[in-house]
Amino acid sequence: MQTDTVPEMQSCLNTGIRFGEASHPGPDSDQLLNLGVSNPGGLRSKEDMVLMMGAGIWTMTETQLSSVTTKSTARAFRAGGRKLDRLVRPHFSHPAPLRQGSTWAGKWSGVCTTSDWPSTALQLPWTHEHWSTGRMLLTRHWIHDLPVTVGGFYGYAQSPTWPAARQLSDQLLETFTKEFVLGMSGVRLLVGDFNFEPGELVQQQIWERHGWCNAQTLAVRTLQHEWTPTCKQVNERDQIWLSPEAAQLMRGLYLQEHFADHMTVTVQLLMPNKTTQVTT
Repeated sequence: MQTDTVPEMQSCLNTGIRFGEASHPGPDSDQLLNLGVSNPGGLRSKEDMVLMMGAGIWTMTETQLSSVTTKSTARAFRAGGRKLDRLVRPHFSHPAPLRQGSTWAGKWSGVCTTSDWPSTALQLPWTHEHWSTGRMLLTRHWIHDLPVTVGGFYGYAQSPTWPAARQLSDQLLETFTKEFVLGMSGVRLLVGDFNFEPGELVQQQIWERHGWCNAQTLAVRTLQHEWTPTCKQVNERDQIWLSPEAAQLMRGLYLQEHFADHMTVTVQLLMPNKTTQVTT
């Protein structure tokens, strides 16, 4: 019997349980945390490419991982991480529905976040209808004593398949806005392939009014960064949105080509090695 809200994962109303932290506290830090997003166009068999991006927090959209391939990809991340002397924690959205006629291949949705730090998936009150799209994921990561919360999102593509792509994407983001952007505080980031330009979605406009900013926009203003398209050398579909607290910590931004069609967008956040105060 289906319920109205998602039964999986731990509630974001508490701080979470830091499993295994004493044994695996995360990688040694040079005080710069790499946190990035990309669209690999299917994550299966590309796990090693993600691992080669280095230690950090990485979100992949359009993973196309079904309930079958999610398990094999999780094993590949863990095994590949051990070979690199890293403890990689993979987290996944709801599995992508199976393609017609296939017993394992998933459709064009799915979000995955990997972390070299103690981390856990969090629950928001998504309806079952929204959660089952496989387009949202929320995770929390502990960098020393500082929690960093990351929302991953894969928006609907503008195409004849999804003529109401803008409205559908905004509907999925409404829960992020209410519960994550307005309902939480601290270092938070919303990352993903939004399939729209920054500020085109109504929810993004609400974020901006509450002090959130797109990482490339902030880098242009403060880091002498030159704007760069992230999708097919034309559009900025792949974005990292920073809460005011996260924006204070951004020290760098770079884009790299790891996958076809989409750039990997990475921000570098200054992570203190000791307890510090972040203004809210």
